[in-house]
Amino acid sequence: MTPSIQESLGTLRENVDRFMALCLARHREAMACRAGCASCCAADLTVFPVEAAPLAAAVDALSDDLRAAVRARAAAGTHCALLVDGRCAVYAARPILCRTQGLALALDDGTVAACPLNFDGAPERVPPEDRLDLSRLNLMLSMLHRAYATVEGIPEDRVRLADIALRPSF
Repeated sequence: MTPSIQESLGTLRENVDRFMALCLARHREAMACRAGCASCCAADLTVFPVEAAPLAAAVDALSDDLRAAVRARAAAGTHCALLVDGRCAVYAARPILCRTQGLALALDDGTVAACPLNFDGAPERVPPEDRLDLSRLNLMLSMLHRAYATVEGIPEDRVRLADIALRPSF
């Protein structure tokens, strides 16, 4: 991955993390998101290749035992392959999708969505400044992905997290 695309992805992740931290500080009592909660960790999540590359590197950097556990989960197809013992095995490298879980998300149609465990099931009560504009975030991530796909000469298909876990290490 070219340094500028990698840096831009890192900046986007940092901004999402800052926004999450701000929202957690303001709404901690209304958010169930905590270490060990895996309600949003679905079995067949996908990411753009621009995020798959750092995830693959993070999987490769795991200990042999942890990497084996991740691969076993991927092969079994149960819950997220990267979720081992209730925790993300590659938390620092987790994709944008995972970093936004739990937030109140402003959708294109004017509605607000969030994990049903958060905000007493009423995310529309979250003030507008504490809602993540999902369209803007997706646009930024999509632009990074297109630049990456063009530079690397790869297809624009999304990549399953399980497939990242199951590919051979380098």
